[in-house]
This record gives sequence, C-alpha cells and structure tokens, in this order.
Amino acid sequence: MVTKPPYEELEQTIKALEKEAVERKQVEEALRESEEKYWEIASNIPGVVYQFILKKDGSYTSPYMSESAA
Repeated sequence: MVTKPPYEELEQTIKALEKEAVERKQVEEALRESEEKYWEIASNIPGVVYQFILKKDGSYTSPYMSESAA
C-alpha cells in the first residue's frame, strides 16, 4: 500500500518548486538581457563578428556570422 507524504512535506516541496520557478525566471531574464546586449554590440561593430569552429577531424563550421558580413 502506498502512503501519501504528510502535508508538511508536500508544502515544503511546493515552496521549493515555487522558489525554483522564480530563480529560473530570473536566469532566463538575465540571459535575454545578455543576448540583447550581444546583438546590439555585434550590430554596431564596424566589421564582421563570427564564430569559427575547427573540429578534430579537420572539418569546420561557422555557426554565427553577423549581418555586416552580408
């Protein structure tokens, strides 16, 4: 037979989940602000901003290139 956890334990779990949700929302907002700043900087640089990845097998990729490259 499965017993339900006591009310106090459920209350603590709910509070922990609420705290986690608030923290996650704060982190997501900070990330959004950081991305906004990055895009603003990249769009105002008089040149090209890009990411170049050279893989171990010798292949490469450029997953990001600023609009000024066009």
